[in-house]
Amino acid sequence: MLFLILLLLDPTEGFNYEAGYEHHYTYSSTSDTLGMHNVTTVLKFRIRMINETNTGIKFHQLSVDSFVQHAQNGEYADNPFKWDLTKRFLFEMEPDGLVHFIHYHQEDKTEVVTLKKALVGTMSAKFQKNDHQTWRYLSTDADHGGYLDHKYEGEKTTNGYTLTRHHYSSQTVLRTHKKVMHVDHSDNIREVKAFDNITMNGDAPATQRTLGKVPSSEFGDSVSDGLVRDSIVVTKKPSKPTTLKETGEIIKDLITCVQRHENKYAQNRTNCVRNLTWEVGKLDQESFLQLSHSALNKSCDISDIKCLEERYLMIDVISQMRSNVSQQILVDYVLERNASVEEVRRCLIHSIATKQPIHVKPLGVIWGKYKQWNASNTIMFDDIRRNFIMNPKTGLRIRAFREAHMNRHKDTELLKLSKYLKDISNVEDFTELNHKYWERYRPKRKHDKTESDDAV
Repeated sequence: MLFLILLLLDPTEGFNYEAGYEHHYTYSSTSDTLGMHNVTTVLKFRIRMINETNTGIKFHQLSVDSFVQHAQNGEYADNPFKWDLTKRFLFEMEPDGLVHFIHYHQEDKTEVVTLKKALVGTMSAKFQKNDHQTWRYLSTDADHGGYLDHKYEGEKTTNGYTLTRHHYSSQTVLRTHKKVMHVDHSDNIREVKAFDNITMNGDAPATQRTLGKVPSSEFGDSVSDGLVRDSIVVTKKPSKPTTLKETGEIIKDLITCVQRHENKYAQNRTNCVRNLTWEVGKLDQESFLQLSHSALNKSCDISDIKCLEERYLMIDVISQMRSNVSQQILVDYVLERNASVEEVRRCLIHSIATKQPIHVKPLGVIWGKYKQWNASNTIMFDDIRRNFIMNPKTGLRIRAFREAHMNRHKDTELLKLSKYLKDISNVEDFTELNHKYWERYRPKRKHDKTESDDAV
């Protein structure tokens, strides 16, 4: 479920909750759960600042007054899980507006702590004001989803300005995030609209508004006594492994769902692939091995498109498990069985994102097992902080470009490298090349009798 929040913002010292007052808010969101039905969530809560350290960190208390959900079919639930929402919950706001740590009551249920972390995490944002009409900046922000890279865009408006935060990732967690804050001339955010795809498959528009402020009672100095300090990041509990007997039919249905969509970029197809990967990832090792054997221990006729597409799909899914077991399966059932170019390509694409790869010299293994590949027609790449090395010989190096992700329009080194690789694609024997002078290489023209001296 998605939870988003409205807050008040100070342009230079994070978000400003005026001391001595409780700031009341109403939150409303509609979540599309797995594309099947809508659930509307309404929360009412209060925030008040209770203390500030000499380093500028401000302690705030978050109090949830009500939690209501109702479904599209008319079902309604007031605090559906009957959680105790009265336990104290604090968060620390840094001077720049980011929240890294929270304090929760040790008797609070994990789900309640997660809910409150999500509320606070969504309001955690780094703010940098600018005198220009529009401005942009990057920041690695922590929220309940982890430490993620965000792009910020600011724009002045007649009523103040808007601040938009974007994030997209697809490796460790598939997450798409966009949040737009509408801020008035007094630097108070009046409305927040957000689309967040983290734990569900559909976008969830959410809006919030403030109900005003009322005086609050004072707190003592020891504001966090009896509370547990924790990171704002939500750590997921390991899910209980499932068996193929339990989820086999679901997996078959998801494979059929993927095959039903001819457009490989269709949103529904993407959802089916994502859910298939999720279900396969929950299998215990015995069931995972059984499924992998059933899917890959067979050959497909080159004219059997359906069989080939299913095989490619399962190679993709198994590759994304990113474990030693899944890597060994790909070696045993794909790479050591006269794999096609397409199958090898799919294995290599997903191996790039592997968190804990098996450290081997892949080119040496390939040369040793497949005699058709050797130093004359393959080149090994090593990526060490943007310093590429191509072997054999002294290797090819490109100049490192610091902060290339922030200056892509100025970074042409990889474009030059791609041209070089294209130019040498027709060379019959790579051992004749000296990659040291790759920038000066010119492809041999048909009327040239010998290779240019620059290439050797």
